[in-house]
Amino acid sequence: MARQLAPEWDDLACYAEAIQDYYLRFPYGPDYGPLLDCGLRQHALDFLAEASPLFTVPEALVSAGVVMRNGDARTLQNHVEDMVTNRRRGDGSPTVIGDNGCFQTINPSNRFILTSGTTRAVLRWMERVCDWGVGPDVPSAAWRVPGNRYHRKPQLALADTRTALDVFRNEREGELKVMITLQGHTRGEADERTEGVKHHLQWGNGITWGGQMRFDLRHVIRTLRRLHEDGFLERVERIHFLGTSSLGLAVCLTALKRALFGLLGRKISVSFDTSTPFLLAHKYNRAIGPTPVWATSAPRHDHAGNPVPAGRSLGIHVKQLRRDSRPEDDARFPFDTEVGRLLRMHDLRRRHGQSKAWDEVGRLLLCNSNVEALSRALIQANRMADLPDSGEEIPSRIRSARRAVSEAFTLSGAELEAHLKYSGNHLGMFAGMETEDGDVE
Repeated sequence: MARQLAPEWDDLACYAEAIQDYYLRFPYGPDYGPLLDCGLRQHALDFLAEASPLFTVPEALVSAGVVMRNGDARTLQNHVEDMVTNRRRGDGSPTVIGDNGCFQTINPSNRFILTSGTTRAVLRWMERVCDWGVGPDVPSAAWRVPGNRYHRKPQLALADTRTALDVFRNEREGELKVMITLQGHTRGEADERTEGVKHHLQWGNGITWGGQMRFDLRHVIRTLRRLHEDGFLERVERIHFLGTSSLGLAVCLTALKRALFGLLGRKISVSFDTSTPFLLAHKYNRAIGPTPVWATSAPRHDHAGNPVPAGRSLGIHVKQLRRDSRPEDDARFPFDTEVGRLLRMHDLRRRHGQSKAWDEVGRLLLCNSNVEALSRALIQANRMADLPDSGEEIPSRIRSARRAVSEAFTLSGAELEAHLKYSGNHLGMFAGMETEDGDVE
């Protein structure tokens, strides 16, 4: 019986696995036969399928930039057998968020340009296979990368973003729900982008947060309060933060979710995604443990040169695994995950030929273990949102940040600004103090 992770995320900010292309297609690709001596086959690695004997997750993210080939949006029309296209849709099935793919594809090596045609291709793909879609946008990183259409042209990026969002607004069909992206590398950039696209929240269903400022909770709180006062949160059902595996930030996002319930009088979903489990496994042969570890951050300085002392926080337990081939190695897998209980270390390494590299099956088995392990670590960390402020169960900086998030939604005007300034070290620690006034690349 598969382990159902969905009930464990109830009332918490939810993690959505950002599935990579090599894993997305593997469960329905060429038949590898039994992957392990116990008879486990590749279909079992599909954690979106109810029939998986390992585990299932409540949410996942897949990017159009991962699905399309060489930045060619026309390839999104091709039917490919993968975890998303084979997913059962409906009540009780995992929620799939479709990312617009612009972060991966707007770069000098790809031909992708955000036009009405490419936007329409992304929209049609999302409608076919996704429940939620990240509305099209030119990421703030694009005007910092030489060689692409938007280099040093933020106004052009905003204009193309607004044109593409108009395509989504006018041509959306079916039940797809769309999130509008707010982003920027500095506070000024982020505020300008928000002003430029906020009117789309009048038809959209949620907010996606991208850019460096998504990690600065002072900016997030200010923006949400301003949008609420102006009536732009009335249709918002979900807020999604792109690309983070920070356990401490996850705790604060759960606090944010609950604070928004108090502000709006209704529940909304708060979620976040990361590709960390896949990248650590597939590229670096590193395993993630299912339990958070306490970590000590190094001392640093903020943008004004003021010292910020070291502090204790939460971290992911990561173990580097051997790369060499040792067929006699009968050691157990170091972490207790569903697939980890079924294999020995030699199962992850090439069994035929003289190559010392891991084979594809080994890396994908490790990906599966990492997805489950990070999910479980994040669930344990998130539960700290329910612990009292007293005691040592929560690192003090995360406890202070959690409290600051909750209190910020009970204040307004000058009191709110004073609170954000007073709590700046805690609310800004996930992005670094540089994001308040300076630039982080």
